[in-house]
Amino acid sequence: VLLSMGVLTGWRVLKLKDSDRERFYKQVWVEYGLKLIFGAAVIALLIIWALQASVADDVMKYAKQHILTASAVLGGIVEFWAKKIVTAIASTDAVLLA
Repeated sequence: VLLSMGVLTGWRVLKLKDSDRERFYKQVWVEYGLKLIFGAAVIALLIIWALQASVADDVMKYAKQHILTASAVLGGIVEFWAKKIVTAIASTDAVLLA
């Protein structure tokens, strides 16, 4: 659901009229809010899961050493935003040139 919200936004842009612009912006901000809430919930659940004593020690060691490092998290964030930028540019070009 989280990943498909951008497709819905693009679909609404194609049907946009000048009089609907303000309503459209409100919908976009609601989508951003939902993405923030869902993302924060996922992170909170991962932290709760990681802090539970019932999780196997080997899994926790691996996660802390290889997945939850600062460089891995930063790399994931940079990769995510880079892909979003490339997708936005390609989508804009496709709509403008179609």
